[in-house]
Amino acid sequence: LSANTTSIAEAAEAGDSSTCPICFEGWTISGGHRLASLKCGHLFGRSCIRKWLSQRQNSNSHQQQSARAGGGKSCCPECKQPATLRDVRILFARSVTAVDGARLEDLKAENKQLATELSAVRGESAEYKIKHQQMLNEVKRLRAELDAAFEKSQWMQMENSNLASRIAELSAAATLKGQQPPGSFDYDNEAEEKEDLDPDHQAPSDAAAYVPRMRLRATVAVAAEAGRSSRVLAFDPHCAVIYASHSQAAQHQHTMALIDVHNPSRTPPLVSPHLHGMEIRGAEVSPAHAQGGARYLLTASHDQTAALTALGADGTRAAPKLAARLALGAPAWSCAWDAHDAHLCYVGTAGCAVLAFDLRHAAQPLHTWSGVRDRASLLAGSDPGGDPGGLVDTG
Repeated sequence: LSANTTSIAEAAEAGDSSTCPICFEGWTISGGHRLASLKCGHLFGRSCIRKWLSQRQNSNSHQQQSARAGGGKSCCPECKQPATLRDVRILFARSVTAVDGARLEDLKAENKQLATELSAVRGESAEYKIKHQQMLNEVKRLRAELDAAFEKSQWMQMENSNLASRIAELSAAATLKGQQPPGSFDYDNEAEEKEDLDPDHQAPSDAAAYVPRMRLRATVAVAAEAGRSSRVLAFDPHCAVIYASHSQAAQHQHTMALIDVHNPSRTPPLVSPHLHGMEIRGAEVSPAHAQGGARYLLTASHDQTAALTALGADGTRAAPKLAARLALGAPAWSCAWDAHDAHLCYVGTAGCAVLAFDLRHAAQPLHTWSGVRDRASLLAGSDPGGDPGGLVDTG
């Protein structure tokens, strides 16, 4: 029993709480080897502790060995406190785990500290994310400004190049003019000397003439998507804006796209609402000398109407807004503004008809030319109002 007692003590020192310290086998929740304890609190397998106590109580032949193991009385194998079979108590537990209370408290305190540090780290992470996003936005803004500045510098370089070329050409023309003999033709004063020219006189072939130098600045996608198209353009010189037709035939939506000459890289917005239900065949911006300085975009369509879209007044640009719709009675093919009267506009329709409209009374046409007979009077410059002294400049 001395060797067995030593093994039991070693098992206890090892702190193995899931096995019986007598047989070193795991205890069960039922059966003979189920979990049991003595009044001292130590745990054993029920069959093992009963056998142990029985052997200690009934051992008469090994009294000397029993004395060395703790005396002749039965006792607890762990603490050697006196115990009998009546002290064996069954425990109704599925498993038993021994926990060091001091270590547990240390772990709880460490866990709380780690949770506090984690919360602080998460707060710093959120703050850094906000700062990172702000930096990204700032980089995006600076990049946009850099692109705009680069584009502007390219445009200025192109303008400087054109001006230098123009100055060189004018200098060459002035030199050539100084070398012309007396009585030669002066192209710069052509309007002043027109009355003195010989009708049969021909301009010399070597006269200097200014040819504008043109360079592609940008390509603008107006109707790049499938099922969309663009056909006509109209330029507004007062605001440096180009209006391009934008058609979606499947949806019967036909309008104009607004292209800013100074910012062609921006996606052209559409004039809303949609102006016509069929394709636009003509577009023209009115002169700026109308009453009140108002400007209009005139569009003519196959839907048998012409639309007047207000663009602004007095040199300012406003959001395009549909001002009036002109009934034509036939599909339109073209449109134009009068060169002398900003209130008059003309629309050409199918069947060689031209309708004149006055913006001040746009409910019906002011005059209509149709057929071969009226075409002669139109080309002769008859006044749409009936005044023989008036002229109509059709361009």
